[in-house]
Amino acid sequence: MTQHLLGVAHVGRSTLLLSILVALAATASPRDPLPLEHAPSASKKTKVIAGVEAVENCNDSGSGSLRDALAGAIDGSTIDFSHLVCSEITLTSGPLLVRQRALALIGPGSARLTLSGSGTQQVLSHTGIGTLAISDVAIANGLDRDASVFGGCIYSNGHLSLVRATVHDCIASGSDEAHGGGAFARRGIDATRSAIYANSALATASPPFFPNGDGGGLSTSALLELTESYVGRNASNVCGGFAANYGLLMRDTTVEGNHADATGAFCVIAGVADTAPVDIESSAIIDNDAGYLGGADFYGGSPGAATMRLVNSTVSGNLSHVITGSTFRTGVYSGIYVDHGILEIANSTIAFNSSVVAGAGVVAVQAEVRLESSIIANNTVTNNPDQSYDIDGGGGTITGASNLVMYSFLPLPPDTLMVDPLLLPLADNGGATKTHALAPTSPAINGGSNPLSLSWDQRGAGYRRTVGATDIGAFESQQGGQPVHRGHSKHARPQDVTP
Repeated sequence: MTQHLLGVAHVGRSTLLLSILVALAATASPRDPLPLEHAPSASKKTKVIAGVEAVENCNDSGSGSLRDALAGAIDGSTIDFSHLVCSEITLTSGPLLVRQRALALIGPGSARLTLSGSGTQQVLSHTGIGTLAISDVAIANGLDRDASVFGGCIYSNGHLSLVRATVHDCIASGSDEAHGGGAFARRGIDATRSAIYANSALATASPPFFPNGDGGGLSTSALLELTESYVGRNASNVCGGFAANYGLLMRDTTVEGNHADATGAFCVIAGVADTAPVDIESSAIIDNDAGYLGGADFYGGSPGAATMRLVNSTVSGNLSHVITGSTFRTGVYSGIYVDHGILEIANSTIAFNSSVVAGAGVVAVQAEVRLESSIIANNTVTNNPDQSYDIDGGGGTITGASNLVMYSFLPLPPDTLMVDPLLLPLADNGGATKTHALAPTSPAINGGSNPLSLSWDQRGAGYRRTVGATDIGAFESQQGGQPVHRGHSKHARPQDVTP
């Protein structure tokens, strides 16, 4: 198995004391993989309409069923069950096998129809190397349990595409390893206006530090793309929300309430710039928790790795807590951990993250953080209040301008404001994701810059990025304290894709 090793370090006022390396599955083969079959001939039991297979009933199997349509479809076909009036197709005879290289599944809407593994089996297994495209359906209640498990509900040997879909209440349980509680795809995942929630990927074997279960919601060996989506309430040993092992593009997305032993929100590895960038924009990483690193882990140490970017986004309310009896150090790091490479943070707010022992805001280890017009403040270490640094690290450097940072162990640019930004509580202030508004007397108002020439603040269209002068952080105070555009932005909001 080719593995990437996530750095785990205790950084205090002295030196880097510990570097633990946690494995993420990248190119391991699934157990007993099915062969890559050639496209089967069309079944006579289903209607074939110009490359479209029409499902005729809600049965688990037999003539006219979804399973029957899949068996008879040619490569590149669309399986259409958008006209079905049942609320659930309950699987009782094993997962639905997708042997075609590429296939599309179209349902009537994720609130109207669920493909259910009935809590006893995986839902979909795609052995082709093309794209499995799933839209307008819920995939739920899957269970895959074995020594090595890939995808509690969905496994794809190719690329997985989700549009207006939900994947929830799926379990990947492995005695040795488990990857992708909701879904695992070997050649990448993209999700648009989709919700991935209440899934788990848990392994029971105990290597030196953490069991090898990663990506409670999603896991992929290639690029992960999330657009206007929600990833919440997932759990795993490592990387609670998702594991993006070769790049991440995330926009207008909320990653919320995920849990892990290590790294509650997500883990991401930057690869070569053209193929595996890390670019997060207009998103919220909030209220995730773990024993080690409640928030997000950015690794940029791969040869030729791209510069990672966090723009117009909020990181708030993430928590690291002590795990009693743990063999590794817990209660450390809660916001963002940057391990080697370069992370650009622009027009963003990182606040109110909490650790028990050390490192509550941004921790930079052998990494450069380019900080522009951002707030890093009110992050706390409960057992060591004198070490409640908003920025901490070993071998890290901070560059940039027009920022507000209350406390930092690492040297800051000379124009940095070191005052309380007077942030209001995290709230739905319009737009796709939650933000911290600025109090009317906040020193962050008109104190920032807009180096990327952004048109809108985190909330999107209608909420101008610069009103007079640019505010520091992800939120821009609008004229008269009100948004220029009343109501919600055009982007999907978390409640639009959650149940």
